[in-house]
Amino acid sequence: MKIIQGGLALGVSIAAGVPLHASPPVTAESALSRYCEPLIAGSTSTQITRAAKADGFKSDQVGGQPILIQGELILSLSDAPRVCFVQAPTNMTFAQGIALVDAWAVRHPGAMKGVATKGPDGALVRLWTAPKHNKFLLVTEQTNSRGQKVLAFILAPLPAK
Repeated sequence: MKIIQGGLALGVSIAAGVPLHASPPVTAESALSRYCEPLIAGSTSTQITRAAKADGFKSDQVGGQPILIQGELILSLSDAPRVCFVQAPTNMTFAQGIALVDAWAVRHPGAMKGVATKGPDGALVRLWTAPKHNKFLLVTEQTNSRGQKVLAFILAPLPAK
């Protein structure tokens, strides 16, 4: 639970402090598969950052946290705790975010849907855990620095027992 809360808190600080950029060619879905999944599987944030920069991401910082930006898409990687945050472009709807995490769950046999809860903004959170794969993915809606709603995805390993 602390990883989820920490990831949500990181997401709120990033969403609140990042200016808008042009529409990105990388989607939230492709960012999750290209950058987040390898991080959770054991690649380092340095390796993933190198790959993201090769794909056109630019480095920045928000609240002392390093982030990568391509258009409106924001990527934040952490080795400790191991967590990946993706902020989707403003044109991605909550229904699209739900569809993305639901499709992820289908690709992870045995995934279990979490209890409905609310995020930092009071927005709904859709959470799936994949115990067999030792990870979880959630989506929630947050408010960026311009007052616009954006989707935040957090992929992380399940907490140790």
